[in-house]
Amino acid sequence: MIPIQRNLTVACGLALATASALAAPPMDVPPDGGPFPPPMMGPGHDPVPPYLRGIALTAEQRDKIFEIMHAQAPALRTRERDLRQARDALMKLSLSGDFDDIRAKLLADSAARVMSEMSLARAQVDNRIYRLLTPDQRKQVDNPRLPDRDGCDGERPRR
Repeated sequence: MIPIQRNLTVACGLALATASALAAPPMDVPPDGGPFPPPMMGPGHDPVPPYLRGIALTAEQRDKIFEIMHAQAPALRTRERDLRQARDALMKLSLSGDFDDIRAKLLADSAARVMSEMSLARAQVDNRIYRLLTPDQRKQVDNPRLPDRDGCDGERPRR
């Protein structure tokens, strides 16, 4: 193959790769534009929060944890959608010629309120799950240094 043909072939290959990468949706955005389900809720995944990794749970505890997390999923999706809408509206307003401080404050307050509600809901779910644990399991969750839990320096990951 002569150099010009080789360069042309490489250029065409790069163009096709770039075009296909641009045509595909980003990996962190689901095809419908909505939020992905929490990673622990997907098929084939263990339905436990990260702070319970490495803790031996009974089948009954796993079932109850799944029920708790599954029950809160619709409300969490609604709050995530509300948060995304408030943030999008605030961004649109901030990049418009019709910027209004009062409207921007209302949108920012709305986003903050939704984030607060989400934090409270997660704390309530975590507490419901925590109350399912035995005293020994609670000690494991409460202890921030468990070397066999994350495979690194023994520091337990925080949410």
